[in-house]
Amino acid sequence: MVDAIDSQTRSQTSIESSDHAGAEAKGLSQKEKYHEIFYSYGMECAIHQGEKLKGVLKTIPADFIVTEIDKNGELVTINKDCPILDPPVDNQTLNKQVSPEPPPPPVEEDTDDDDEDDDFNPLAEKQMLELSDLSRKFEEMSDAQSSILFETVDLGCYDNKKVRSRIHKSVKDNFPLLITRTIHNDEDIQQIIGSPDATYPRLLPLLGKEEAIKLLRYIKSSDPTERKSHFIPCDHLSKEDRGQIHRIIDELFGLFLMTRTVDVSVERKSNRKRRKNHEESINSSNSCVESTASSSGSNDAPFSVSGSSNTAVSSSESSNSLSSSSGSNDAPSNISRSSNTLFSSSGSSTTAVSSSGSDSFIEPGSSGKRISVSFKARIRKSAKRRKMGCPVIHDPNYFTSFSLKKENFETFLTMTKLADMLSVNPSRFAFAGSKDKKAITYQKMTAKNISMAKLAVVNIPGIELGSFEYVPCHLNLGEHQGNHFQIRVRNLETITTNGKDSLEDIIEVGCKSLEEKGFINYFGIQRFGRLIDDHPLIGPLVGYYMILDDPLNAIKVMFSPDLTINLEAKEAKEYFTRTGDIDGTIHRMPEIPRELMVLRNLSKYGMSKFGCQKSLLSLPHQSRRLYISSLTSLLWNQMASYRIREYGTEPVEGDLVLIANQTVQAITSEHISSRQYSLKDIVLPVCGHKSVLPNNRVGDRLKELLAALGISLLSFRSYRYTNHLWGAYRKLISYPHDLRWRLTKAPPFTASIPPAPGAAAALNASGGPLEEAGSGGPPQSDVPPEDSMPCLELEFDLDPGTYVTTMMNEILSFDP
Repeated sequence: MVDAIDSQTRSQTSIESSDHAGAEAKGLSQKEKYHEIFYSYGMECAIHQGEKLKGVLKTIPADFIVTEIDKNGELVTINKDCPILDPPVDNQTLNKQVSPEPPPPPVEEDTDDDDEDDDFNPLAEKQMLELSDLSRKFEEMSDAQSSILFETVDLGCYDNKKVRSRIHKSVKDNFPLLITRTIHNDEDIQQIIGSPDATYPRLLPLLGKEEAIKLLRYIKSSDPTERKSHFIPCDHLSKEDRGQIHRIIDELFGLFLMTRTVDVSVERKSNRKRRKNHEESINSSNSCVESTASSSGSNDAPFSVSGSSNTAVSSSESSNSLSSSSGSNDAPSNISRSSNTLFSSSGSSTTAVSSSGSDSFIEPGSSGKRISVSFKARIRKSAKRRKMGCPVIHDPNYFTSFSLKKENFETFLTMTKLADMLSVNPSRFAFAGSKDKKAITYQKMTAKNISMAKLAVVNIPGIELGSFEYVPCHLNLGEHQGNHFQIRVRNLETITTNGKDSLEDIIEVGCKSLEEKGFINYFGIQRFGRLIDDHPLIGPLVGYYMILDDPLNAIKVMFSPDLTINLEAKEAKEYFTRTGDIDGTIHRMPEIPRELMVLRNLSKYGMSKFGCQKSLLSLPHQSRRLYISSLTSLLWNQMASYRIREYGTEPVEGDLVLIANQTVQAITSEHISSRQYSLKDIVLPVCGHKSVLPNNRVGDRLKELLAALGISLLSFRSYRYTNHLWGAYRKLISYPHDLRWRLTKAPPFTASIPPAPGAAAALNASGGPLEEAGSGGPPQSDVPPEDSMPCLELEFDLDPGTYVTTMMNEILSFDP
């Protein structure tokens, strides 16, 4: 990392977009910079219209205990005495052992498609000629003809996915300077468009026409035999130009390509040394085999390599010898079947070595520097490999499931602490749902390729791990059945002073309303971050800029000092905004994992758009997804409030209801007249590119909000920062399950929450009754003083994705 940034980088670091800079020049207020949606949680309505109480929630972590209900319907507990086992050798074997499933029913074959040749080209001759003409014009394009970049060829509309795949493949193989894309319009018609590849003009000034076309042809080739490493001559290029080539390839193809600069002379020496060691190993092995064979009296000829070290073995012969020896009992055991080191028959000066699973060939007589481009090794799905006639490669990854107890820790910070202690990336960990910070929480997590033994020795104050087991796959968000809550609200009092109703009466009415009528299923404020003065919500605004692929402004919002509560972090962000000194900001920033992770990558990649993209991508996938989900959650809240204000609590035509798993239909007048559905059946869409909108003013309102933001539902079909957001449906009304409550005098702060009357005792880490839930001492047995403030203790279950603060806000007014 460097200690200073040049003036150009400093100007980029301020990352004030022209729109915002212009807004400041015109003297616009903070609210006028962004859309009004970002200045409200959208939680504007309530089902319960009775009197509310005032209280304090989360005075201490022990006042708020959350226990996840796992996918089997069991409360998550921590077993410290579980056996510590070695990792499984084969995850596929583990998959069969852990989750045996009956074989899937036979799938009816599509005979129309299966009989077609894979090389069949569905494009008409006219379309191929148009593509050829466009490719030729693009190759010969001059600076004055940049308009060619915007020319397109309509390749038609196709419903069949296999046909679309063949078209994409055909264009890639035949026209490396062109790209194809499928356009999904509002009528769900899937049209394929061919257009020039904008990568070519970026590579042309650096590589020249011939090398740029060679590189694109290599990248787009669908023939596995052509995927050996590609070398770009770069003797004539400066270090800056080589770095630019690396960045362009990483930016556009980094998911499946890797690059490195190699010195041919050094590489050749390394290859000769590797070849010599390999030959010595073979000769040594042959001697051992011959000795063993002669001593055992075997009549079978041992595997041997003829000639001296100067005799070259052709790649095909070497490969065949290794293949034949793999099936023989006489093959030397220390010669690897998977060795990818090959030798050319043209002499010792010509070599071929493997790099990350791809054969890297250096041409005879070449010298100087080369940029090596090769495909990253990846494991194909077994079913796909079998269909292609390839040998099945077993998945070497394994996953360790464990129970996590944390106290006063944010979920992301917990992942970072675990990752730091185990010296791994935080993305190795996955969870089904994030839990509250100022609380004692129990939940399941999984760790990729981290053994039980390593997790068992983790020792972090406030964090406990246990109940280890190996499982076949990672946890996914939402993969649980809900959460069990034990909550204490302190300093309870009435808001009004009429004194007509007692505390018990008000609580009774409120809890009965929750059980019978439910509450609006808003996303809670934890999803968005706090509203600070007159400034926008951070989470949804960062997610909005990610959707726009505007990483500069996403980072600007993330590091805005006006949106920060922590004083030390606020000062660090003010320094960053004022000076652009990334390294200085890192030294000033407190231990906030997200910000530090982004800053360290900004220091590495710079403040260009590409550098900001890489910095955001350094965050774990679940964190990036939560940013974008916070935007869709805010839109949902706005829709829910509009629905209740506009139509009240009765179903209306056009409302959506679930009829199957994530399948919806609109309510009709017949449904309303027969009273088939009620408010509890209504769902609203969480935005995604496949979402179905209500066929009434609620759907129109969502379209208006999206249009005001300059996006549409298709904007959520994104590849860069997260997977596709297909869309989902969320119940408008939710209900607590097994709600129990009692009014008591406030115990001392060291006391834990006892189980509610009639409730089954919750379980602690050892499987016994919950007596010391994070209190650090025995339960309080003495009667509290009579003059202490009353408190409300509640115990209940909520469905996955339902926020307890949203439920509590129906009957209480509190500062969460």
